Amino acid sequence: MDYNHVTYMRNIATKLKSIQHVEGDETQKHFFRVSSITNMEELIQNITGLSGYALVVEDMRMGRFIDNDSENLLDNQSNVFMLLKQADIADAESRQNAISDCETECMKIIAKMFKDWRDDNRPKLPKTGLKNLDRNSFYYQTVGPVADNFYGVMYTFNIAPPMANKLVYDENDWLT
Repeated sequence: MDYNHVTYMRNIATKLKSIQHVEGDETQKHFFRVSSITNMEELIQNITGLSGYALVVEDMRMGRFIDNDSENLLDNQSNVFMLLKQADIADAESRQNAISDCETECMKIIAKMFKDWRDDNRPKLPKTGLKNLDRNSFYYQTVGPVADNFYGVMYTFNIAPPMANKLVYDENDWLT
């Protein structure tokens, strides 16, 4: 099973008690997807007026191929998510508390990802697509203020599935 970042993170937002996203209910919407984390206009439109947490995912794909001098080329895909919480911009303690709260909740998300990685690497368990999660690839940075004074943490991580079935040369695809 291939990893689908938007679907996986939407499921996280729905099931994590502190977020409790409800699809289709604008009053309980806490999951947002943007084309790029750097596209602040799109992000501002999505989270303005929100209370509670906002789990934001970037739905544009980025990656690179890795060839470790073997026949097993890897598709090293980068994924980004951000957890935000509103704070009082004039109060340094409020800003720090929002960031700290987001860090605490993100540790729960990453712990769930690691559990799913372990389960994906065991036979006969439901699959999430995290079998090829690179657990050493997590980078993070604090962010804010965003939109209505939201602060939080952004994480980037990689999944590197093999390209064996995707990268196949077929003579019939080419004109002679």
